[in-house]
Amino acid sequence: MARRCLRFYTARIVRPLGFLGTTALLLLGAVVFVAVVARQFGVALVGADETAQLLLVFMVFLAMTVTQSQGGHVRMEALITYLPPWARRITDLLSLAICIGMSALILYGTTLEAWAAYRDGEYQYGTVQFPLWPAKAAIAFGVLVFSIHLVLEFIALVRSPADPPRPTAALGGSEASP
Repeated sequence: MARRCLRFYTARIVRPLGFLGTTALLLLGAVVFVAVVARQFGVALVGADETAQLLLVFMVFLAMTVTQSQGGHVRMEALITYLPPWARRITDLLSLAICIGMSALILYGTTLEAWAAYRDGEYQYGTVQFPLWPAKAAIAFGVLVFSIHLVLEFIALVRSPADPPRPTAALGGSEASP
């Protein structure tokens, strides 16, 4: 049941947000390319730098959970692969518990920052004034999605057999035997 819930969450929430993050990456590339070409002709695109910064935030924080769902974040595989299955399970649970705690703290801080930016009408000053709350809210939302995914992963690991299958990036996050 827990693995099914995790797969549903990944399919319905994480992957669409990954698509939005990828779209932000493509738009970021287009904005930067057009701005560079325009500068070669002596034309400055007003707001291009600010737009690129905003797109970068959306790209990173909307898509970071996709990497987690595919097992793509940095791990100490050189050490973990030599551990017996029960020890790998303990290190995975401990790692997830620490990540859940850290992401909860980050979520709390980023949510407060997003709310303060909205409440206070905080703007980024440059060639164009952009409100900061959408970028800060995207960070908080991305961390929320990431935190929920970590909790679902933790529950799935706790409820799984002693030597659970591990997601692999090569298989697109699907379960595979180690």
